[in-house]
Amino acid sequence: MRKWLLITLSLIIGSFLVHKIDWEDKEISSGANSNNVEEDLVPQFERYRDNIRNVTPKKILPAPNPNELLVERLPPKLISPKPPRPPEPVSWNRAEVTSSGVLRSGRTTIRLAGIDPLEVGEKCTDGNGNVWPCGMFARTAFRQFVRGRPLECNPVDDNNAKVITTNCTLAGFDMSAWLVWQGWAEPIGDRYAEDLKKAKSNNFGKWSERAPGL
Repeated sequence: MRKWLLITLSLIIGSFLVHKIDWEDKEISSGANSNNVEEDLVPQFERYRDNIRNVTPKKILPAPNPNELLVERLPPKLISPKPPRPPEPVSWNRAEVTSSGVLRSGRTTIRLAGIDPLEVGEKCTDGNGNVWPCGMFARTAFRQFVRGRPLECNPVDDNNAKVITTNCTLAGFDMSAWLVWQGWAEPIGDRYAEDLKKAKSNNFGKWSERAPGL
């Protein structure tokens, strides 16, 4: 009986020792695996390579180069405000010519600025000493130029005034320049000096060597 007890006890002790050894091996194995997992979780930094091809699209800032020195940031460029828009021209419809350089639209009389036009009753003398009604010729020529077409004039302080003096254009042409160029007005100042030279050199209008019709 004692013999069987010793055999059973030895078997129990042996089995316990075998399980203990297996458990220790598992703990060692699991510890090694955990160390490998922790190593895998540590980020691995790659050294910057200079031979990387730049594929940044146009108009897109490239990525910063960590090997290059930092550049100084410039202050923001101040954008100057836009200049104020010039005032819109005022349109005058059905303008009637009353004399050279003077028109009437409705109840408003418009005098062209920058010129001294011929009056209706003014007379001129040609190169041969003949006197002729250049003022009436000037009004007729100006009427043929305007022909009731709408004008665009620079705005004045009071566009509702009975008489205004301003610069006007007809079909994009400066009306004051046209009168000087045709010899029906003289400029005030130097603005239309070149047009006056052309009128004199071509014997236009009042600068004619021979009175019209003679």
